[in-house]
Amino acid sequence: MGRRGVAGFLEEVPAAWIVITALFLFFAALFSGLNSFERRQQNVTFAEQAPLLLSDLRDYKNLTYQGEVGVFDVFKVLNLTTSNISYDFHPSFQYRVVITDISSYPHAWLTQPKVVETAVPPTNPSGLKQGFVTSVSPVDIWFPGVPYGEYHTATLSVEIWN
Repeated sequence: MGRRGVAGFLEEVPAAWIVITALFLFFAALFSGLNSFERRQQNVTFAEQAPLLLSDLRDYKNLTYQGEVGVFDVFKVLNLTTSNISYDFHPSFQYRVVITDISSYPHAWLTQPKVVETAVPPTNPSGLKQGFVTSVSPVDIWFPGVPYGEYHTATLSVEIWN
């Protein structure tokens, strides 16, 4: 005995378990925080998709009258289909686009709102993975059917969900 020290394996085991447990808790908290941050980023990105699609539609060559942003040609509006939008924009979500003539002109070619949708919007959006976002903008529609043509006031509404 005397001056010789004895170090044993059993004294180091509890210290090693404490360090291993602390490291495990640290990495679990880090993973959980990063996962939560990624989910929030995906939701923010998804919420920005409706205004982005709305902006793209206001400048869409298959809708605009002579390339004017926010001015639609009535014939192009009447011929708009889901295939056109899906082919040109490649959305990764379900959508519904509604163009409604709200002018007070007595004659209109667009008597009913033009609805282009990939599916019927859900009645209960709480069960959706990323949510339900709506964006609305005023636009004009060029009607050439009168002697000088008319610009009708309309609304462009975009609803997206996933």
